Amino acid sequence: MTEATTETRTPEKRWYVIHTYSGYENKVKANLEHRIES
Repeated sequence: MTEATTETRTPEKRWYVIHTYSGYENKVKANLEHRIES
């Protein structure tokens, strides 16, 4: 099986890694969703 690159499969999408403190995941998720909408 060959490995497809990200550009080949979904060129319009990008992955990001974020670091959060334990217990703050929901706050970070809500903040990111708010930023996406605005």
